[in-house]
Amino acid sequence: MKKGFIILLALGLVMTGAVLAGQQTSYLETPEATPRVISVNGQGEIIAEPDIATIELGVQTEHADSGIAQRMNTGLMDKVMGSLKSDGIAEKDIQTVRYSIYPINEWNPELQRSEPKGFRVENIVRVTIRDLENVGMVIDGTVDSGANSINSIQFALSDPEAAYLQALELAVKNAQGKAGVIAKAANVTLGEPSRIMEGYTSVASRNDMYMEAAAFGAKADMPTTISGGELTIRASVSMDFNF
Repeated sequence: MKKGFIILLALGLVMTGAVLAGQQTSYLETPEATPRVISVNGQGEIIAEPDIATIELGVQTEHADSGIAQRMNTGLMDKVMGSLKSDGIAEKDIQTVRYSIYPINEWNPELQRSEPKGFRVENIVRVTIRDLENVGMVIDGTVDSGANSINSIQFALSDPEAAYLQALELAVKNAQGKAGVIAKAANVTLGEPSRIMEGYTSVASRNDMYMEAAAFGAKADMPTTISGGELTIRASVSMDFNF
């Protein structure tokens, strides 16, 4: 009985090995075909003129007494806000981006140490101007009203998505053209795209913005001139085509 059991066990192992060998042979006989694709990258670019501008401007005041510095700042800032509204800037297009009160120290060479001088109060707002012809007028008006801090003038598009989609369409066409050239040179027939992936997007300023007659606290002899220049919107895609 024991000998018969050993014989049956040995036959089972032999049969199992044969089945596995058969499976392995079958797998080796039918390997998966390597995909035949042409991979390309496409770029698209459009040039657009900006139609809105944003400016950060405001008032800085200093005084030995922090309370007086605050009141000075509030009085001037009220005049600046009034100037903005008189120039047609909507309430929604004026946003406070920074309000700070901090001590000012001054170096005393005799004592070789810094000593308190007073306090500086800063109130800065970001203003969106939707008519670029009014940018210079807005700057002049706020300066005349007491603004003594103007910076970060930037130009943009009110509908950047529409411009980007145009650039993206050009990127797809660019990729299709590259794939067609490669297929023709390789003497193969280009098939349908099997993969399309959106790539990077960028907006680069090509403006030649400049300012003239910057005289804080006094009315300028000439109106401030601002040029919005141009914006470059870029898009890219990567595509795989079967052949």
